[in-house]
Amino acid sequence: MAAKEFNIMQMLNDESKSQGQKRSKLDYLLLEQNKDNHYSTDGIEELADSIEDVGLQQELVVKKSGDKYIIVVGHRRYLAIVELVENRKNKDYKKVPCVIIEEDEDETITGLKLHLTNTTARVMTEHDKMVAIREIEQLIKDAKSKGIKIKGRVRKLVADTVGLSETQVQRYKAIDESATEETKESLRKGEITMTAAEATIKPKKSEAAEEFDVEELNNNIENLSDDNDAHRLDDEEIVESTASLKEDNLRVAMRGLFDSAKALNSEELMEIIKEFSDKIIDWIMDNK
Repeated sequence: MAAKEFNIMQMLNDESKSQGQKRSKLDYLLLEQNKDNHYSTDGIEELADSIEDVGLQQELVVKKSGDKYIIVVGHRRYLAIVELVENRKNKDYKKVPCVIIEEDEDETITGLKLHLTNTTARVMTEHDKMVAIREIEQLIKDAKSKGIKIKGRVRKLVADTVGLSETQVQRYKAIDESATEETKESLRKGEITMTAAEATIKPKKSEAAEEFDVEELNNNIENLSDDNDAHRLDDEEIVESTASLKEDNLRVAMRGLFDSAKALNSEELMEIIKEFSDKIIDWIMDNK
């Protein structure tokens, strides 16, 4: 059976068309919040004011689950409707216009819809971005493991979905994976900035770096300084020593890159190798 092909960036367009999906007005009591939604839900009273003034401008997207409907898109709108009906006693919004996703839709696809909509339809906090990166990355990997063919490298897809560069994605991942829970909670509350959160992370030594014996290096420097005349280098020796040092540094860097590459799947690795091979060949041709 041929693998299904799935274009992640086309999903929102498909969602807006809602082809083959049922539309209905559902009682707000039948709606339930999605436990997988970790995005902030601030500004509910202001949103309720707006809905009261101009009406609900966009349908909620829900997925049937037994006798209830789980919200996929529209969590803040749902909370604003609860505010209107229960606190402001405005019964006009008891029935909520919804697009209903098929109950048997793959959970991975539903999860991606949740994140794709939230990352494009709101101003995200730093903590929102960190959580989105983690969960979108896992969902894409899950989709690929299920045979849903998603074109592109995972990291690039995540970066494009969240609207960040790949370098920025790595910064958020470093905090998510290495910062303390206390630091991440402070980031969630807006008590610290990204830079402050990064500053709490202790840099990890790579295996290559651990091979250097600092004490031995210091001893060698002292021995050289004991007899300047005996260890004076001529110009040719300086050039050779510098070249050797550059080669050593390159080996260390390449070893670190190799360690990182082992964490990638073959498709991602081949795309990266092709990209940089082309750049290296161009550089060699320009410097012949």
